[in-house]
Amino acid sequence: MRDKRSKQISIAWTLERGGLTAWLEELYVVPERRECGIGSLMLGAVLERVREHGCAAIDLEVDITHDRATHLYMREGFEQLNRSRWAKFL
Repeated sequence: MRDKRSKQISIAWTLERGGLTAWLEELYVVPERRECGIGSLMLGAVLERVREHGCAAIDLEVDITHDRATHLYMREGFEQLNRSRWAKFL
């Protein structure tokens, strides 16, 4: 997605989803604007865009201590996956 507003979204074909899958890298609302529905609006716009691109799913990660983000994604129908994320820093 080349739109500057979509820089935090990557799209790839994945075997797990059997098609295009979006990865939401970051969704951030500045603290003084939280609890105004902005996160839900932003997420709704992201979901609309990735659907337009034909994505079968959208994945993201949430820091285990970030309850506010966890509740947002749960409200929007996201499900927690039963896996752990691994990384190797180079």
